[in-house]
This record gives sequence, structure tokens and C-alpha cells, in this order.
Amino acid sequence: MNKLLGSIVGLKSMDLVGVSDVKSSLIEGLDFDTFNYYFDQLVLTQHDLNIELCGLGYDKTLVTDKGKLIRYGNALISESNELLDSTPWKHWKNTDDVCDTPNIATELIDYLHFLPSLVVVYLKHTRPDSDLGLSIKLSEDYNIIKLVAWNTLNSKVYPHDNDTAKITNALLSVNSVLGGLCNLTYIFNKDIEEDIDTSYSFLKEHIKYMIAVSFGLTFQNHFTIFNSSIESIWSEYIVKNTLNSFRKDNGYKEGTYIKIWNDLEDNEVAKAIMSENPKLTKNELYEELTIAYKLIKGE
Repeated sequence: MNKLLGSIVGLKSMDLVGVSDVKSSLIEGLDFDTFNYYFDQLVLTQHDLNIELCGLGYDKTLVTDKGKLIRYGNALISESNELLDSTPWKHWKNTDDVCDTPNIATELIDYLHFLPSLVVVYLKHTRPDSDLGLSIKLSEDYNIIKLVAWNTLNSKVYPHDNDTAKITNALLSVNSVLGGLCNLTYIFNKDIEEDIDTSYSFLKEHIKYMIAVSFGLTFQNHFTIFNSSIESIWSEYIVKNTLNSFRKDNGYKEGTYIKIWNDLEDNEVAKAIMSENPKLTKNELYEELTIAYKLIKGE
């Protein structure tokens, strides 16, 4: 399985399971400690949003407080299909098409909502502490995920080729496989029986490394395609994360939410606010959106 993971992403020389050394960074201005910090923030922040959307205990039950099953495997497969459609992959038509890079950027940030969720659910089944922060500090699995993610980020899939379609395809292929694996184990799928050995002991260990590889490739795609910084990636994530909370609180599910603000979609408004002050916290951005939304509604 280890060789299979390596061949899927082109990292043939990388020992994913036995990795122990921190690779040197290929990203200018990014070191492991900084990556470590933002990785933790992604996981903890996403967990808080999931609690808002799904209720306490979602990571153990895989059921929302409204009784809806949570299927993260399907979510990854669905997002991978959307990412695939952002590339001109069909050889039989539209041969002159090019990559839809704006949508690729959007899909990469969407991945950074689902991948931290997989980490949380995985940790809940391998170290069931009630405090996620405590689980992070004490979990060897978590530290392995971060280390493999970092080393994947710094092991170029195609060292001499920055072709957007090619590196995007590597990521979506990994996530499609990961989504399927999640659907085959009870850790991520309530339809699977817990006592089926092949759905737990075998798949559980490999899913851990697939999550890590996916994380690393998601960051690598962003850095390679968009020449971005980890701070800018974090900023985009916070915009999407905050909007998810804001929409929920303002009638999105009920169909009463206004998405177009003075001819701009709400996400464009949020990005503009964030660009003026990239250090805004989620709570501060939420307050700025509240003020702008009241003006739109004439309040």
C-alpha cells in the first residue's frame, strides 16, 4: 500500500510510512514551525465551525444534530469532480480549453474545510479525548499526519513541470481515492459495521497517510499554481469559514439570505474586507460582514 500511495502522487522515492526527518522547505519564507502553527489553526477552527453546523459530538457519531448522516467520503469525491471539471481533461471535445484557475483556487480552499474534518474524526476514533486541543498535543497519529503533509508539500510531484492541469490531476486523484477509502470504513461511514476487520485495521492506518498526502498536495497546488503564501491561504480559508457561519446565522438554509450585495457576491465583499486588513480574526471579519449586511438590508 505504501508503494501504491507513492506511485499515485509520483513520490516514488518517498517512504510515507517510515518518514521521520523534516524535509527542507521548497517554499520561500515558509518553515516547518510556521506550517505547524497554521495546520493546527486549520484543524481547530474547522472543528469549531463543524460544531456550529452539525452540533456537538458530530466527530464521533457522524450524524448532525438534525439527524442527517455526515458523509465526508462523498464530500471529497464530489469536490474532486468539481476540481476535475476545472481542467480540460476531455480528449474528445473542447481540445483548446484551458484550466479554470479561479475555480481551482476555490476548490483548493474547499478541500481545506474537509481535510481538517477528516483529521478530527480520525483522532476521535484513535484517541477519544473530549478536548480536541488535548488530542492534538498527545496524539502520535496527529504528529505523523503533519510531518507527512509537510514532507509531501516539499517533495515535488513533477519537479520540472508546473503544468496546472497535471498537478491538479494528481491532487484530485488522491482525494478521489481517499474519499472511496473513507466510504469503506466505519470511522467515516456509519453504514459500515465496526467489527469488519478489513474496514478498520487495514484501511484505518492507510487512510491516515492518505489524509496527510492530500493535505500536502493541496498546499503544494496552491503554492505552485498561485505562487501564494501560507498567510494568504489562511486568509482565504478564514473568508470561506466565516461566510459559512454568517450565512447559517442569517437564513441561508431557510432561503432568506441575500447573497448579492450591491452587485457583488458576499464572498467578494468578504475578500475585499480581508484584503484591506489581512490580520482580521474570524470574529472581527464576522462583525465587519454584519455591519455591511445591515446596510444592504436597509437596517
